[in-house]
Amino acid sequence: MKKKLPDTKWLLVLCGMFMPEDEIFLKSYKWQRPKLVEDSDDYLSNDDGVYDDLHQLDDKVIRKTNRLVTSKDKKIKRQLKAVRARRERDEAREEELLAK
Repeated sequence: MKKKLPDTKWLLVLCGMFMPEDEIFLKSYKWQRPKLVEDSDDYLSNDDGVYDDLHQLDDKVIRKTNRLVTSKDKKIKRQLKAVRARRERDEAREEELLAK
């Protein structure tokens, strides 16, 4: 046995040994995101407002980032910090060039 930690490839090989007839091992298999069904019995109710503060992610954001989205305020603050740092570097470089 190889001295290697189990990874995704290892898990797929293991599943393929125990369930070779499963649909995911067919050559024609293509994964599709399940459709949202709001009328089903397992739909979560938000009557008490527990989920109001959570970010709403659309499929495009999930595909592009594959992570949670930060709030606009945090994003703007981070961008402003980067712009100010760049401006300070440019000013220092300009003073350095003028001194020569």
